[in-house]
Amino acid sequence: MASSNSETAEVPNHASPALRLPPEIVKIIVDQVPNSTIKSLRLTCRLFLETVDLRLDRVFISANPRNVEVFTAIANHEVFRAKITEIIWDDAILYVRPMPRSEVEALYGSDDEYQDYVDEDEGRDENGIDWRGDVPGWFRIGCRENIYHIKDDRECDLDRLSLVAMAQQVTEQMPMEKAWAYYQELLQQQRDVRDSQAHINALEKYVGSFPALKRITITAATHEGLYNPLYETPMIRSFPRGFNYYLPFGYPPADRCQPECDEWDEDGNDWQGFRTVMRVLTEGRDCYRVMDLRIDDNEMGTMGLNSRVFEKENRTLDNFEAVLALLNFTHLQLDLIVDEHYSQAEIFCNGLLRRALAGASGGQGLKHLSLSTDISMHMYEPGDDCDWYIPLAMIFTPTRYSRLQHFGLASFYVEQDDLLALLASLPKTLRSVELSRIEIMDIGGSYQTLLCAIRDKLGWKERVQRPTLAISSEFNYSRPERTLWLKDEIYSFLYQDGSNPFEDD
Repeated sequence: MASSNSETAEVPNHASPALRLPPEIVKIIVDQVPNSTIKSLRLTCRLFLETVDLRLDRVFISANPRNVEVFTAIANHEVFRAKITEIIWDDAILYVRPMPRSEVEALYGSDDEYQDYVDEDEGRDENGIDWRGDVPGWFRIGCRENIYHIKDDRECDLDRLSLVAMAQQVTEQMPMEKAWAYYQELLQQQRDVRDSQAHINALEKYVGSFPALKRITITAATHEGLYNPLYETPMIRSFPRGFNYYLPFGYPPADRCQPECDEWDEDGNDWQGFRTVMRVLTEGRDCYRVMDLRIDDNEMGTMGLNSRVFEKENRTLDNFEAVLALLNFTHLQLDLIVDEHYSQAEIFCNGLLRRALAGASGGQGLKHLSLSTDISMHMYEPGDDCDWYIPLAMIFTPTRYSRLQHFGLASFYVEQDDLLALLASLPKTLRSVELSRIEIMDIGGSYQTLLCAIRDKLGWKERVQRPTLAISSEFNYSRPERTLWLKDEIYSFLYQDGSNPFEDD
């Protein structure tokens, strides 16, 4: 991005044609390339060093020495630290399968079902990969699954450049034994940082060093997919080309299955990012700059926050309430994991989450609120009793949302009139609503009937600022990036006499 001195920078007469490009052209080119390319460009000559700025508005922190090192370096850089508006706490923990504690456990409990043997005479597979090598079976299985998903994406999608680049890395995959050796190095680094608490100390020391800081995001979905991470953290950027590894697909670190939300442990290692960030913000170490908190599982359903933090009073809950109550706090995204053995109603009926939300911004209320769970929506049939249902009034206090601009709700069982009553109570400051994976419990109820009721009963069409409504429609096999969001079609139906996009539901 061209800075203010780009037009006055001197270009030598003997400079190459590239250096004589107008600053506007240089900016267009730079805007199309990743930060890594910009870094290389800035090293080529003094002109580009002075005229081309890095796109640097967020920093990462995690239990990895490379992430801690870069976080600290930026915090100590007088120019770069002033640009940071977001800190992302990468809570993804690399997994290693524990050794069986007994012969019985070895036979029935763990490794036996995870063995994956490869014939040493076997050559490369159809992807050109040699799977041979002395590595644990669970690690090789995880690596195989990664390649399967990449291949599946290419078969089900357009041949986009990103997929082509991923396929190229597949053909350059590291030998399995080298990949396992590198993975073990990462595990040791992770242990060292967690034991020393270097990442926690760095956040405590430097969170107040970013004058433009507004948001902290906590996520365990950082790695997302092989060669296609949600965020290219310094740790991930340092991976050798073709490095295939067991992706951290669950939180707390576990096998690739539905996580179990044990009772909230104030002193445990799980959900360390949330516990640490809440404490640090409550202590005011950020100089009370943070107004936006996001606990984001990237719609993956296994990487949110343990909802049992709201089950009973605890220190972290107190800190969470204190952060929300700060007068400048306005934005909250809260993605929750709900254990299959504990119903949504049992966790939320005690009103602790409702109390925290109602007290936001000193009682003035939030401007942006998004709440989701990972409940399996297929467990209910209309007309049956539903243990997962809870009246929305048990969570939301409409009188405390007097300045709400955005409202999002995902993976909840609702009664249509209950949801309509909540939407009707939201203030005229409302600008957007998002509904995703909502199960309407009424017999005959559906998105079709819900849209008709919103159009006919809420009076949104008469408002000067008409709220937009977006609804996601998922296929059973869809992944987060393949979710279909209906927005323009719904706007047309609500305000322009268009047809109902869910006419056939």
